[in-house]
Amino acid sequence: MQISESSEKSEAERRQLTVLFSDMIDYTSLSEQLDPEDLREIIRNYQDACTSAIFLYEGYLANFLGDGVLAYFGYPSAHEDDARRAVKAGLNIVQSIKSISKQTKEKFGVVLEVRIGIHTGLVVVGDIDKSDTLESKLIIGQTPNLAARIQSTAEPNTVHVSGNTYKLIRGYFESAELGVHHLKGISQAVPIYRINRASTVRSRLEINQDQLSPFVGRKTELGMLQRKWHDA
Repeated sequence: MQISESSEKSEAERRQLTVLFSDMIDYTSLSEQLDPEDLREIIRNYQDACTSAIFLYEGYLANFLGDGVLAYFGYPSAHEDDARRAVKAGLNIVQSIKSISKQTKEKFGVVLEVRIGIHTGLVVVGDIDKSDTLESKLIIGQTPNLAARIQSTAEPNTVHVSGNTYKLIRGYFESAELGVHHLKGISQAVPIYRINRASTVRSRLEINQDQLSPFVGRKTELGMLQRKWHDA
């Protein structure tokens, strides 16, 4: 029997993924206060803000989960700095929501706030059906769930990241260590950091500058250069 090219493809793939989970605060309370059409407008503005930030940093909008937004950085397209992109997107969302909140306060009398959690970890991407879309693939692993749990620890309009993500972005952002947290459904305690803002650092060389070794040796070469400079 002839095996088709599509059948030869691996049905599952291991990937490192950075997952961003954004959630609107007090959505239930808002749904009680507002007319459904007004609430729909607010939700739409919130989702548009999240979508714009995610696309700006080339992440993938995986799903809208009610008032939650799930995004992947590292699949289907991977970048060397996916963790940094996810955190930048998170900070962008917070800033956008602060702007939108001023409008919702004036128009509807309600304040709009979000919490964002980010985690980086290994996942397995498995096929659900024969189509070639991300919706046809299942992200297997605790990474998305852990991002959602980390989100629940955040204060209004803040971005929290796991220790795994922090290791990849250390130095690129001003942050605060919040210690280890025991999260529901997670057996091991998770170190969590609050991201305050982007730093002025632009490269890993700047981050590790204090750890670099000084230049040593080359006395012969330096001596020759000095003699030639003197002769010149």
